[in-house]
Amino acid sequence: MRTNHPHIVLMCLDSVRKDFFDKYAKNLKEANGITYSQCRAASSWSVPSHASMFSGKLPHQHGLHYNNRNMESFDPVLLQNLPSKYRTTGLSANLFAGPAFGFDTHFDYFIDIPRYQYFVDGLNATEFFHTTEYESPQIYFQFLKEAINNGETFKSLANGFFSQLKRTSMGTGIPDLMDDGASIIRRNLIQEFTDNEGPLFAFVNFMEAHEPFSIFRGLDNSLHSVSKRWSSDELPFWEVVNEIDQHDQYLQKMRDIYGANIDYLDRIIIDTIRELNKRCERDVIFIITADHGENLGYQHEDGLIGHKSSLSEGLLHVPFKIIGNSLDNREIDKRVSHLRLPDVVRALSVRDPLPDIQSPHAPAEILGMSAGPTPEENLEYWNRAQRAIYCGNDKYIWDSCGGNYQFRISPDHPCVQSSIENAEQIPRSDLFTQGISIAKKYAESKTTNIQVSGGTKDRLSDLGYL
Repeated sequence: MRTNHPHIVLMCLDSVRKDFFDKYAKNLKEANGITYSQCRAASSWSVPSHASMFSGKLPHQHGLHYNNRNMESFDPVLLQNLPSKYRTTGLSANLFAGPAFGFDTHFDYFIDIPRYQYFVDGLNATEFFHTTEYESPQIYFQFLKEAINNGETFKSLANGFFSQLKRTSMGTGIPDLMDDGASIIRRNLIQEFTDNEGPLFAFVNFMEAHEPFSIFRGLDNSLHSVSKRWSSDELPFWEVVNEIDQHDQYLQKMRDIYGANIDYLDRIIIDTIRELNKRCERDVIFIITADHGENLGYQHEDGLIGHKSSLSEGLLHVPFKIIGNSLDNREIDKRVSHLRLPDVVRALSVRDPLPDIQSPHAPAEILGMSAGPTPEENLEYWNRAQRAIYCGNDKYIWDSCGGNYQFRISPDHPCVQSSIENAEQIPRSDLFTQGISIAKKYAESKTTNIQVSGGTKDRLSDLGYL
C-alpha cells in the first residue's frame, strides 16, 4: 500500500546544459513525467546556483557569490518547507555543495562523495596522503596503521589502492577504473532508502559532466574518438579562451566527451530510478535538473568554455523534469526558473497539484567570476557582475562595467542566443532589489575566507578551481 508523503529525490546533474541533455539523456527524456522544456538557472556556477535553488532567491539576496562561498550562511527554504516527518539526506560529489563549504549543515544526514574512493565509510586515502607529515615509505605504514584502527580495514585499504592506482596511471593511457562518483552515489542512495521507512528527501549532485574530462571505464566509446591518454587538462583554460579559433580539434574532443559523460549519467540514473521504484513501498518522485550548464566554445557563447564570467544560454538553459509513476506524462513549454523550485518540492511533498511556476522574465545573476584560474589581464572585466532577464523571445544582459546587450532566442533551439546590434534599453524590472553596481560593491565587502584541507585543495585543483 502506498503511503501519503512520497519520497523525493532532487538530482542535480552538475554542468549539464539542455541541448546536450536532450541529445544524450535518452532514457531520462523518455521516462514518465512532467518536462519543463524552458527552465532557466538563476546563476551560472555552483555556489550561487545551489543557494538559489534551495532559497528561491537571487545571489544579491542570498549573499553567496565569488567573494562569499560559505554555504552554511543561506536560508534553505526548500528544506524548511518540507513537512516535519521528512528526513533530509544529501549525497554530493561537488565540493562546494558539501562539508568543505558548510553545505552539509542544512541536512539531517550527508555523505561527501570523495574522488578515487570506492567506500565512503572507509578511510579517505586521498585526504590522508595530502595531509600527513610522513614521507615514503613511512607514509604507507602509517596508512596501514590508521586503516586497521579505522574499523573498516578492508574498505580503507581498498580506498588506498584506488587512490594510488589513480596517481600512477595518470597519462599512461589506462582508462580510470572509477567514474567521478556516480556509481558510489547510486549504491549509497539505494542503501539510504533501504534503511529508512519514513518519507525521505534526498539531494544528489553528480559531477561526471563537470570538467576536467578524460576517459574512464563505462563510457560508450562509440560516442567519441578521443584517445585514452587525452584529458581536457592538456591545455590551460586561459590559453583556450584567448585563442579559441586555434583549438577546433580540442573543442570537438571536449564536446564529444562531455556528451558521452551525459550518456553515462543517463544510464546510471535511470537504473537507480528503476531500482528505487522496485524497492520502495512509498511513491518515489525524482526531480532531474542541473545547477547550471556549460559553455563549449561556440560562437554564440563568445567562444567561452566552462562556466566563468558568463550568463549565456548554454549556462542558463538547463533540463528540468519531474519523473514518477503517478504523474502525468506531459511537457510544459512556458519559461520557468529555479527560483520556484522550493514551491515545486513543497507541493510534491504534500501531494498538492503542482503550482503554476511560470517565470516569464526568469532573472539570473552573477556577482563576479566563478572560482577557478584568475586571468592575467582585464581582471575588472572578467570579475564584473552580470544580470539577465527575458522578455518574450528577447534576452537582455547588462553588467557592472556598463555593458548592455540584447539577444534573440528561440524555443526550438535550446542553448542558442543570437546577438542583436543596437540593443534596446533594458526593460525596467523590479526583480532585483539593488542596482547592479551597489550589489557588486556590497558583495566585494562581504569576502569570507574558508580554510580547507590539503585533500580538498587537491580536489579543487583537479576541477580547475585552483
